Amino acid sequence: MAKVLAWLGNDAIAKDDLRAQAEGIRMAYSMYPQNFYQQGAISTGMFVARRNIDQHPGWGFPFGRAEGWGIDVVCAAYSLADPTWRATVQRWFDQVVDLVRDGQMDCTGIIQATSLSNIFNAQYRCRQSIEEAITQNALVEIRESAYQGHNPARVAEVNSILQLSIQAMISPLVWDDKLGGPWAMIAVGPADQNQPPYCTYWPHDGNYGISDRYQIWSSFAYAYEITHDQIFLTRAAEALGGGNLALALQAGGIENIQNKAALLALVQGL
Repeated sequence: MAKVLAWLGNDAIAKDDLRAQAEGIRMAYSMYPQNFYQQGAISTGMFVARRNIDQHPGWGFPFGRAEGWGIDVVCAAYSLADPTWRATVQRWFDQVVDLVRDGQMDCTGIIQATSLSNIFNAQYRCRQSIEEAITQNALVEIRESAYQGHNPARVAEVNSILQLSIQAMISPLVWDDKLGGPWAMIAVGPADQNQPPYCTYWPHDGNYGISDRYQIWSSFAYAYEITHDQIFLTRAAEALGGGNLALALQAGGIENIQNKAALLALVQGL
């Protein structure tokens, strides 16, 4: 709500609200230890993620909707902030990008590897399609809000992370040709964080058995804009049932427009 009020109404209280939320995210997800337990840091914080990635780089790590939505808030506040506050937040963005770059799976390009106790009998670290898409959106937000126009090296780095993640989404490991979309949830490694990820397969009992065609749409556009590879538009058309991509998007009207916006804009531009 604060984003809408700030963007459409230039509401001063909404801007303060966004700043407060952003500071809460930076406090909760930081490189600082927060308590005397779990070796000085909460398990969901950046400090623990960084420590685990340093022990097992390139194995994936728990990073999904919570972190993506947090990044969204910080980017919104950053886009409306004064230069002084922006300067203090820039380092946080750098730390997040470094974390994702170092944690992203070397063998597949998948980012998320979250141990889940409520599915697959708690046996696996998992990739959930909607969460990987949220992460991809968050990375685009960082690129456009914090780096575009003045830090080309970081723009290229974020683009590389995005390309690998979205290529993973349409890879044979994640994409199902019969269903026309990425698997909604798959196991990407054992629950034991000290065991390496799965690189060429997932266990037969590590799959929801359904595909995700809700959150994925803008990801196709992001990848095409980076690579200009037609395969991403081909996959998008497949996920819409085949045929002409532009006509299929138009036929959908405003249904799920919040997730289709980037792809629709790209196709209209082409």
